[in-house]
Amino acid sequence: MASTCALYKHGIQLGTGSCSDGSASITSYSGTAPGPGRNVQVVVTQAGTHSGRSWNARVTAGSGGATLTLSEKCPYVGA
Repeated sequence: MASTCALYKHGIQLGTGSCSDGSASITSYSGTAPGPGRNVQVVVTQAGTHSGRSWNARVTAGSGGATLTLSEKCPYVGA
């Protein structure tokens, strides 16, 4: 199941997309795309059990497309 999420860098929201449990991809991403090698914070924004939870990751691929690949998978079961 996918949840909506937002990506932040230094407390500034860069964009939004969808994240899911065990996946290192942010799909349907729109906004300013951080380039590979950038550290970001991913915050689950969809209402539910995991709303407001976050994890830190590094962008490993994707800079202008609709999908970003991260170094860390979404750790929240059911997100």
